Amino acid sequence: MRTLFSFLFRLRATFLFLLLEFIAFWLIVQHNHYQGLRYFNSANYLVASTLEVSNKLEAYFYLKEVNKRLAEENRRLHQALVVAKRKNREEVRRVKDPILVKKYKFMLAEVVNKTTLKANNYITVEKGRKQGVFPGMGVISPEGVVGKVTESSTHYARVMSVLHRDIRISAQLKSNGYVGYIDWNGKDARFVKMKDVPTPVAVKKGDSIIASGYNAFFPQGTTIGTVAKVEKLPDATFHDITVKLATDFNSLTYVYIIGNNLKQEKDSLESKK
Repeated sequence: MRTLFSFLFRLRATFLFLLLEFIAFWLIVQHNHYQGLRYFNSANYLVASTLEVSNKLEAYFYLKEVNKRLAEENRRLHQALVVAKRKNREEVRRVKDPILVKKYKFMLAEVVNKTTLKANNYITVEKGRKQGVFPGMGVISPEGVVGKVTESSTHYARVMSVLHRDIRISAQLKSNGYVGYIDWNGKDARFVKMKDVPTPVAVKKGDSIIASGYNAFFPQGTTIGTVAKVEKLPDATFHDITVKLATDFNSLTYVYIIGNNLKQEKDSLESKK
């Protein structure tokens, strides 16, 4: 306490000066119309600016939570859309099989690591065997196809992305239904190639490319991208098609892991000789 009093006593002149300055400032503001308006306008501006910065900071810190809620809502919409489409198809065929209606299930997962600049790129997601994630499951984003699960631990899974030279995804031209496959050339993370489309098949820039459904990883009709360029090389029997991916891998934050409830049955049947 004695130290505090000693400190205050040493600075008594400074404190008195500041007090007198404050009183003088207050008298100027109170008794001069122009200075008073300038002061209050400046004060209001300062308070408004401070509140704006505070609100922006608060919005930034809550942005991750908002994105997560939106991603969860998208997952539910994806699930509902697949169920609705399948119900419509089965009603047309008059097939009443509840297993077919519930063929796919969607799980939301957060991306915790990824690469896009290597020849073979992977993504790590925070969902694993404990949550029902196993190798062979498809992975999509709100925009389109991402890849497939190759490994899973208790709480994490490793996804081989479309940006991997060993992945092959059966793809379809939405305009005419012709089927080929998607292949990455290891160059630009925004583009892949669509292979095995013969030159007589009509392909135009801007055509939509979707999953054919032949892979058990993705529901039929899942977006892959759009045709960015079509070239017909001399003496070639197939188009050289460049596809712009719908998924932006550089900004990928959340994905949906797709479980196919009928995949095991399909694989078992197709493995028989």
